[in-house]
Amino acid sequence: MADFDVRDRLEILDLLHRYSHYWDGHDFESFCDLFVEEPTVVAKLRGEEQGRLEGRAGLASLNVRNEAFREAGVQRRHLMTNVIVDDQTETSARVAAYVGLFSTSSNGELTTVTTVRYSGEVVRALGGWRIQLWEIDLDRAA
Repeated sequence: MADFDVRDRLEILDLLHRYSHYWDGHDFESFCDLFVEEPTVVAKLRGEEQGRLEGRAGLASLNVRNEAFREAGVQRRHLMTNVIVDDQTETSARVAAYVGLFSTSSNGELTTVTTVRYSGEVVRALGGWRIQLWEIDLDRAA
């Protein structure tokens, strides 16, 4: 493993954990601030690409689904674990994590929705670490 600045590593880990908190908390503005100005988000199902979103407009299209859940009284929670950071330099790193996605309906019923593997590239930008490429690989449709 190459030398790296521990402060940067902690900032990268914090960035990844904020992803789940902001998304689940419906704080879309803070969620967008986790990304570079022109990010790429790739949706996969068991490794096969299903779609690709580019830029802030692509992120905005994600929020439509999240808002529909909120309006229906559905609360989703992303439990992120096994986070790894590879190939970290002063300006970039590769990241990956496993996620259990859970949902509570308006009547309080808890459901395991799916499991997910997040992976991507983070870069030093906009005064901190930001997500440049984000791959969401679902083990089953959510």
